[in-house]
Parts: sequence; structure tokens; C-alpha cells
Amino acid sequence: MSEFFFRTRTIHLRRRHLPHWTADFGTYFVTFRLKDAMSEDLARRIAQRKRPHALADRFLDRGYGCCWLRQPDIARIVDDAIRFFDHFRYVLHAWTVMPNHVHVVFRLGKDFTLAQVLKSWKGYTAREINKILGRHGTLWQDESYDSLMHDENDLTRLVRYIDMNPVKAGLDDWPWVTVLDRKFSLGE
Repeated sequence: MSEFFFRTRTIHLRRRHLPHWTADFGTYFVTFRLKDAMSEDLARRIAQRKRPHALADRFLDRGYGCCWLRQPDIARIVDDAIRFFDHFRYVLHAWTVMPNHVHVVFRLGKDFTLAQVLKSWKGYTAREINKILGRHGTLWQDESYDSLMHDENDLTRLVRYIDMNPVKAGLDDWPWVTVLDRKFSLGE
């Protein structure tokens, strides 16, 4: 007689404008964008369509808004913030800082939530970027898009997406893309 051991996890659903599925030690694909990267009207119309995230990405890749992340000193702030707590709060798989948005694939660490990590990244970078730009006010769109990954296939597909996103957007030799060789995991 053989025994089977199953690793289980609890998945939570939280909804604001977008659904947010979260799990302990979850592996996520997250996109957050500058507030002016897309008008509120356009964002509302996209949200009503099929596959809204894919459609939103097509508009983001066109480079609307101020595109402050195109400036190397500003992109470096975001890149450094993402790297800062790697192996402490999360494990990074891949990320890219595009001119008006950011994509990250990472696995949460013990005792940290998706909301905490995003608040840390967006809060710190907004303060530092606003200092450089000599501005005040909201830098990032309030709500981010996130997707809880299911398996190695999701991870492979989304890491490839991140790696190719600058090329697809016409940003040749874009320096703000990093892909690490890490495997998918459901837990510690």
C-alpha cells in the first residue's frame, strides 16, 4: 500500500476593482503602472472586455503618459527597490521596468503578503521618484494587476513574457529587464 502526501494551501479572494487571489508562499505575476499611463476612461472600457490584462498591456506598451521610468536614474530606483528584499520577503524570478509600467514575477516568503510587498515597492519608489522630479502627489495607479500562478507552465510563460516585453514594445537593448533561473514552488 502506498501513501500519498499532498501539500495544501489556502487561497483567498479579495476584490476591489479587480479580483486578487492570494495564497501563503504564492508565486505571482504583478503589473503596476504610473497613474498617467492610461486614462481612467480607457481603463474602465478595457476592464469590460475579454482578457482585459492582455489588452491593457498592449496600450501600456505604446508608452502613453510621462513615461518617467524611461529615465535611467528613475528606473534604477524601481529596479533597486525590487531587488532589495530578494530572499528575505520574496524570491524574484523575473522583472522589467518599462517606461510607464513594471512587471514582476516572484514568490512570497514566510510572513509577508502580496499587499505588503506592493505597498513597500510603490510607497518607497513614489517618495524617491517624486523627490527627483520635484513633484508631489500620486505616482502609481492605486490598484495593481496580480495573477497567482498555478504551476511551472505559468512561470515559464510569464517569465518569457517579461523577457520579451521590451522587444515587443520596440525598446531595443532595454537595460531594465532581469530574468533569473529559479524554479516554481508551492511552499517554503
